[in-house]
Amino acid sequence: MMALLLTVGIVFQLSESRVTCRNDKGNKVDWYILYKLPLENGSSYMYMDESTNGWKLSGNTIDSSSGTLGNTLKPLLDYYFRKTKGFGYILYNDQPEKRTTAYSPHIGHSKGLQLMYIRPYAYECVIPESFHEELKCDALKTGYPTKGPFFRVENLTSLGGKRFVSFAKYTLFHDDLYSGLIVKSMPESLYVKGWGNKGRSDLLPSNCSTRIPHRVYNVKMVQLWEKVYNDTKDHSKWCVAPNSGWTCIADLNRHESQKNRGGGAICFKNVAVAKAFKTTIKAYELCVTPHSDL
Repeated sequence: MMALLLTVGIVFQLSESRVTCRNDKGNKVDWYILYKLPLENGSSYMYMDESTNGWKLSGNTIDSSSGTLGNTLKPLLDYYFRKTKGFGYILYNDQPEKRTTAYSPHIGHSKGLQLMYIRPYAYECVIPESFHEELKCDALKTGYPTKGPFFRVENLTSLGGKRFVSFAKYTLFHDDLYSGLIVKSMPESLYVKGWGNKGRSDLLPSNCSTRIPHRVYNVKMVQLWEKVYNDTKDHSKWCVAPNSGWTCIADLNRHESQKNRGGGAICFKNVAVAKAFKTTIKAYELCVTPHSDL
């Protein structure tokens, strides 16, 4: 699991209940990145924000009410008890814990941003009248794009003035998020970490095609804290353009089937963040044609 929060993903109303990013100590931060460790350390997570200059191992677990996620989501947890008037939210995931309808490949493999394009599976919501119309439509699963282009790139600015770029594609985009969209806006090749599920036959290979401006390499092995994991064990989704300082936190794998699912990524330029992700890469898949080393 990978998370980058900029007070998005769950939408709240009322100033006294507004979500803001909070770290393990409960202090406000402009943005953060969490990286949940796989397998035997599956509740542990690495943490990074503007002040850490790289990864730090949290002393909390990912499901702790006093950890980073618990502190950030406290307004939602409080609402369950006090039912604040005018408070609203939408919860979504491609695989919620308790699915109430049959799985559909048309639903986005998505966890954040540009909801009308990624078409998330909204499994729980409270919709007050003060919600924006677009959010009401999303909760009701209506209003999706009916004509191309079936993607959108938006510039976002955090409360602290940091610039982010959001990439989103709709199910009718019919192409890979990384080689079909993100790499076209990057100044260099991308190294993409996705889930290399060894039981699947539709894994997309590294792409060195001349039809795209730069190459897209599959990251096959990462070192997280003090242990190395291959891509079948680590389920995170991200990519990095290490020399130019761009990092993207994403929600799609490089599978043939995911060309036809909604999803996206949020990217930003930060040399320390890109370096932190670059140093986790221990092996990547070569293309048939020559390649440049990291």
